Amino acid sequence: MTALLWILDVEVLIYLIHHVAQSIQLPRVIASIAGDLTRAIEVESSDRGRSGAIVEAGPPVAERRLRMEEGGTPALGRYDASRAVAG
Repeated sequence: MTALLWILDVEVLIYLIHHVAQSIQLPRVIASIAGDLTRAIEVESSDRGRSGAIVEAGPPVAERRLRMEEGGTPALGRYDASRAVAG
């Protein structure tokens, strides 16, 4: 009885290793990322509403222009700390 359970444990372990090896192969990972990207694009496109206008998020246009004049990044904000680290 002990030998039978040992053999079953080894078979389960082999199956688990095989499954993990298959799931981390590059084509499968790329396909998963592509699927996620496709769903994200569909969600973003549905946010446009019936008129087709893009719903704007982020700082207002006036603040973006001010940031551009100050030398900051207009869409993402300022990165003074990362600039200091980068050099």
